[in-house]
Amino acid sequence: MKREELTDIKEVAAKLNLRANELQQYGTFAAKIAYDWQQDNLPEAGKLILLTATSPTPAGEGKTTTAIGLIDALAKLHKNVCGALREPSMGPTFGLKGGACGGGKAQVLPAEDINLHFTGDLAAITQANNLLAACLDNHIYWGNSLQIDPQRILLKRALDMNDRSLRNFTYTIKQPATVPNAQTYVINGSYTITAASELLAIFGLAKDFADLRYRLDHMVLAYNFAGEPVYTRQLKITDALLTILQTAFNPNLVQTAEHNPVLLHGGAFANIANGTNTLVSTKLALRLADYVVTEAGFGSDLGLEKYCDLLAAPNNLHLAAVVLVSSLRALKYQAGIKPDDWQKINLEAVRKGFANLQRHIEIVRTFKRNPYVCLNVFPDDNMEEINYLQSLLQERGIKLYVSHVYAAGGEGILPLARDLCCDLEENPSRNTYNLQAETSDFKERIELIAKKLYGAAAVEFSEQAQADIAAITRQGWQNLPVCIAKTPLSFTDNAKNLNAPQNFVLTVTSLKPYTGAGFIVAACGKILTLPGLPADPAACHMRCL
Repeated sequence: MKREELTDIKEVAAKLNLRANELQQYGTFAAKIAYDWQQDNLPEAGKLILLTATSPTPAGEGKTTTAIGLIDALAKLHKNVCGALREPSMGPTFGLKGGACGGGKAQVLPAEDINLHFTGDLAAITQANNLLAACLDNHIYWGNSLQIDPQRILLKRALDMNDRSLRNFTYTIKQPATVPNAQTYVINGSYTITAASELLAIFGLAKDFADLRYRLDHMVLAYNFAGEPVYTRQLKITDALLTILQTAFNPNLVQTAEHNPVLLHGGAFANIANGTNTLVSTKLALRLADYVVTEAGFGSDLGLEKYCDLLAAPNNLHLAAVVLVSSLRALKYQAGIKPDDWQKINLEAVRKGFANLQRHIEIVRTFKRNPYVCLNVFPDDNMEEINYLQSLLQERGIKLYVSHVYAAGGEGILPLARDLCCDLEENPSRNTYNLQAETSDFKERIELIAKKLYGAAAVEFSEQAQADIAAITRQGWQNLPVCIAKTPLSFTDNAKNLNAPQNFVLTVTSLKPYTGAGFIVAACGKILTLPGLPADPAACHMRCL
């Protein structure tokens, strides 16, 4: 869609009863909402519809595209609707997946701005993170009165780009001669992609600006020589970080291709972080609209579990409905079919890959919701396979909704929108089930998720993980919830172990406290927090108009 076909953002805001003086405009088609939700007495009365997915192919299955189409479909039914979605990271934009604004006639716009710098949120988070890292090193340089152990720095520098060369590097801090007993430290450092940083997780989970301050203060940066944690507040730079983040913390307003409002804010990855848009944007959307469409990253094993356990349940958010998105190519991928053969009719592959869809249906049911199963249709899909999948679901009493939003926009998913409206008006929202609340020990939480959701028989902890457990326990952090970091392509910690494996062993390789975000990150298998570019990156196929 051309820019001249977009609606002025003030007109989009008016659909949510937002006035022009509540907007900080970024050009004609995007704005931040200068909205004091702490003072607003409006109830969070909207119905929250969450989209999750089956295990994806590396390129994704169109979950965001489906979410955007559903927003437009609900608007076609004359519902007061708002989207609450994540901001794209530039790493995947230039890497494997390309942009993350949907596609075809189901997009958030202007996509070329959103996929790049947008309103500067991720740049602000990156700069705040790196200011923190610089101040930590600077403290060590000027005498290290906090006795920070340079070999036990937890904080990583951040970059919103795929650059594998920065995963590990060595640098030197040589204290000046004016420092008593001056030392020279050789430090092993590393970068993470901004979307995997604790700072972005904190940004996404903070209830308000005061909570953002509290979480930043309680972020563990390193350990001192005595093995005690060193927090942000001890460096006395929290206000400097808040100065960088204060504008970014206001949610962004953009529009769909059919000119309906979307709050686009935050963007932590779900395979290595919490995988949601910000809490403040979701709560604001629930105050402004009757229906709110949101999504959780990757499959239900990662995104849905984290949404329920880390975001919804602790903040009393109620999921009115869960839509489970899949695709024929995702089922074929899980069946072991190579991409070159996805276009070929293969009912046996659909049947085999159906086991993965079944596992995800059961995961959604674990959180006390019956999923609306939605097939995102790609141009080369065929009706024979679609009908076969429909029959497999009908045998189990499940209806299949077929989505054509890429080609038809909101019109392509109207049956699902109608049924959602009917069901949600008859059935009030229930409390979101908190799986991790079943146990108070984080090791047991990992085992509970691995066995109950993934299908694992056992969990093994590496030597490094056991040392991390001991350190976490010494500090009294063992009651924190867990955020499992693993491949999104498999229920296991091995991306090549596809479909619906049973009775495998999940290996936890390391654990890291994110005390500001309020959880323990458990890395399983080989996890890269700074991706590299593929052999043929999306950046090579872009044209600047």
